[in-house]
Amino acid sequence: MNDRRYDLDWLRIIAFGLLILYHCGMFYVTWDWHVKSSRASDAIEPLMLLTNPWRLSLLFLVAGAASRFMVDKMSAWRFTSARMGRLWPPLLLAVFVIVPPQAYYEVLEAIQHNPPAEAAQFPLSVENFYQRYVTASGHWCDSDGCLTTPTYNHMWFVAYLILYTLALVLAAPLLRRVPKIFLC
Repeated sequence: MNDRRYDLDWLRIIAFGLLILYHCGMFYVTWDWHVKSSRASDAIEPLMLLTNPWRLSLLFLVAGAASRFMVDKMSAWRFTSARMGRLWPPLLLAVFVIVPPQAYYEVLEAIQHNPPAEAAQFPLSVENFYQRYVTASGHWCDSDGCLTTPTYNHMWFVAYLILYTLALVLAAPLLRRVPKIFLC
């Protein structure tokens, strides 16, 4: 018997599609973000605002529903290893491959606006940046604050899912004792 919830699959696909478009749009809106286009304008901001109230709630709803269905079918150990096997690889990929170029351009943009004294002596090459990024030795600060590295930036959602999964594993034995009438 196939218990696959295709409705949840499609909600997840739509939600992530909107999330990708939203993050592409952040490059072009006038709001503060990591890296900005020189052609930023307020033209697409109404479309961006349209998804703000519900896009992350939808992602958490889908993730929670998927976890609920998984935890009913598996032991705590199997559920934990299945979820960690799905969550850690994309988080690590993002932190060490996808996010560093964004952080690099963010630091370059900040250096252009407020160059530190050492910038002339030690130019920020990609290799130099990445080594400082992964070893948390960057110390990149400006008037808006500091960029702490390595960072997960927009992958905070996945980091939260890892924490929520661990909390669910701890709470699942208690939740199973609650009469079904209270869970409906």
